[in-house]
Amino acid sequence: MVDSTVDVNPKTLTFAEYLEYTGKPGVMYELYRGQLIEMPTPTGLHKLICKFLFQEFLRYLVSENFNLVAIDLTGVRTEKNTSRIPDVVVLLKSIWKNVCARKQAAVLDFEEKPLLVVEVTSQNWRDDYGTKRDEYSRIFPSIGS
Repeated sequence: MVDSTVDVNPKTLTFAEYLEYTGKPGVMYELYRGQLIEMPTPTGLHKLICKFLFQEFLRYLVSENFNLVAIDLTGVRTEKNTSRIPDVVVLLKSIWKNVCARKQAAVLDFEEKPLLVVEVTSQNWRDDYGTKRDEYSRIFPSIGS
């Protein structure tokens, strides 16, 4: 198993610097307490499950005419210098519109709370069930129990 905390950039980044960071083409990075974490390339099964969930959420939200949108692979700020990239996020359309109007990376800040985040576990399942769950529980207090 490959350690998901690859030292891509030894410099500690602020959240603002992370929003401007470009990195290697085609590579996604999470920020964990100022350190960049290169996201592992997902397996085919992981991609299939994520695509299915995303499409089903989107189909349901549109069919019910909710003022919500499902977005895949967008950042969610969970701590001062931490941003995670869940597989699917459901949020108000107005919040997504504001995020899209910004020039930096599409990352939801503290006041832009999604209604749902979905992490499909894979190689880094320990992070998903432990660290990330704890972080999400701080922005969604009902998750912690």
